Amino acid sequence: MKLVEIKNLNVEFPGKEYTTYAVNNVSFAIYKNETLGIVGESGSGKSVTAKSILNLLKDKSKYSGEIIYDGINMLKADEKTLRQIRGSEISMIFQDPMTSLNPLFTIEKQMYRLIKRHRKNLNAKQIKDLSIKYLDLVGIPDAKDRIKSYPHEFSGGMKQRVMIAMSLCLNPKLIIADEPTTALDVTIQAQVLTLLNNISENSSQSTLLITHDLGVVANTCDRVIVLYGGKIMEEATTEELFTNGLHPYTKGLLASMPRIGEKERLVPIPGNPPIITEKPKGCPFYERCSLRNEVCRSKELPKKEISPTHRLYCHMVEV
Repeated sequence: MKLVEIKNLNVEFPGKEYTTYAVNNVSFAIYKNETLGIVGESGSGKSVTAKSILNLLKDKSKYSGEIIYDGINMLKADEKTLRQIRGSEISMIFQDPMTSLNPLFTIEKQMYRLIKRHRKNLNAKQIKDLSIKYLDLVGIPDAKDRIKSYPHEFSGGMKQRVMIAMSLCLNPKLIIADEPTTALDVTIQAQVLTLLNNISENSSQSTLLITHDLGVVANTCDRVIVLYGGKIMEEATTEELFTNGLHPYTKGLLASMPRIGEKERLVPIPGNPPIITEKPKGCPFYERCSLRNEVCRSKELPKKEISPTHRLYCHMVEV
């Protein structure tokens, strides 16, 4: 059953000299009780797509299309409706916990403000007990005492755990995790990913995981969307993508991923991701693709159904 449906989403950032077309005609759904990954290089439009679900960029960008949640088009919802949904029904773990927490307030104060906004029937003691419960859940040691600490008294990994606790404490239907392991060391990354996996397995929540790391996707996600230049290149289950990824960009990402026990040199994708300042007509991967043909430059990408769960957007790959 669909929890969120995105239909023909376009996001543009107007500037003085040019407009950046960050997301271009993107359509997909997030289903109940699943973990969906969106993968791609920096600049592919992953975070813009995720933030658009909560309409967080409306003052800086131009939207078109629809994002439907519970019968509401999030792109046209008023601020009161958005405030009711944000945090309570759809929550977000941002990339950098260092800047996402307010350094002037204790963790207790910040969690109190969040919970009180959406759970007005709870008193101060109930809110504190709920905060401690979720700090315990995410592995904060001595949560009863640490809740009184300020953000600077926590390590990067602990701050990220606090952000996860804040995203979970209102029991949202969807958690958007925007590169939640960025800037964390490998050990802490593994702990955070294990935590997200355990939460997904033991609850009815859905998760949208934004990452550039295919290793994270392999261990976390049920389905994967490969995004490039603001367009979907391929969509499949995780197993289908890793065993039968078809798009040249998907194959490039897989070939550049290190594997334990293999001595072959990694094969990088030549060139750099584009900054799209003109409305794209064809495939944004054209300049870097070894299979490119003139039709790829100007003709809209076709959707090819490989299986009921596997879709490919490419002119040149025969199926």
